[in-house]
Amino acid sequence: MKRDKEKNINLKHFSSQFKFSDIVGLTRKIKTQAKKAAKTDIPLLIQGESGVGKELLAHAIHYESKRKNAPFVSVNCGGIPPELFENELFGHKPGAFTGAHRGGKQGKFELAHKGTLFLDEIGDLPLSVQGKLLRVLDSGEMWRLGAENPRKVDVHIISATHRDISLYVKNGTFREDLYYRLCGFYIKIKPLRERMEFFEDFIDHFLKKWSQKEIDLTENALDILKAYPWLGNIRELEMVIREVTDLCTNGMVDSFDLPEKIFSYPKSNKTLKQKIEEFEEREIRMVLLRNKGNISRTAKELGFSRYGLQKKIKKYRVVM
Repeated sequence: MKRDKEKNINLKHFSSQFKFSDIVGLTRKIKTQAKKAAKTDIPLLIQGESGVGKELLAHAIHYESKRKNAPFVSVNCGGIPPELFENELFGHKPGAFTGAHRGGKQGKFELAHKGTLFLDEIGDLPLSVQGKLLRVLDSGEMWRLGAENPRKVDVHIISATHRDISLYVKNGTFREDLYYRLCGFYIKIKPLRERMEFFEDFIDHFLKKWSQKEIDLTENALDILKAYPWLGNIRELEMVIREVTDLCTNGMVDSFDLPEKIFSYPKSNKTLKQKIEEFEEREIRMVLLRNKGNISRTAKELGFSRYGLQKKIKKYRVVM
């Protein structure tokens, strides 16, 4: 009872913030995989570059699960000093070490009891803690620092990484048994540059989110945005749209209203022919992706013959 009371005090803000309907740009495949993962307690590993929306997806999975009314607790493994990891995850008993809380401290596992624990950037988990995490996954029990007896914990583990953890396994910095335990389910989210069929959906979503008034983009501004590489992915796009909506005064965003890093990319040392070819290649890739590789539908939409489109595909080395 004491533990439940302590949890109620600490966890009132630990709740899921997003559901699937809140997330733009989810492919049917990812949504299907995620909904399957939500129906089980099997650990899930989400891989994708920074800014693609891994934590949003974890929130939605929690919301879709039987644990939706229990806590969703997030831990950024990349932001915790190695010497504090064990205390952060498992907590400590009173007097466990100099400076310990007088009444002890709950770790993130206890805070997430009956709910979901999201371990972001799991690749940064110190090797010294990996064995203890594996023990919790296998036994459902954890030890606070300094404790003589274990505590039962019931959590669904969702972890995420922007790295290829299998490479860490090969070089010995990540336990192979833990890796396979964490990826009972595995979902890979593609970067924004490989989901360009959703690009305008993202823009519309962020314009509505950050502006109280009606705002639109000129075709020129949109073309420049599409040509940018978006290494920061959806998070970077959102920040750019937020900036331009804050500065927009006439309801229309043009190319010169975009941030300098966007407006000046790529540098204007390419010929008109090169720019046209870049645009043509991008359009072919986008329409092919939207049509799931169907040559006939893509050719019709772009105004090419099948033979003409196939020549372009060969020219630009487009692989589906």
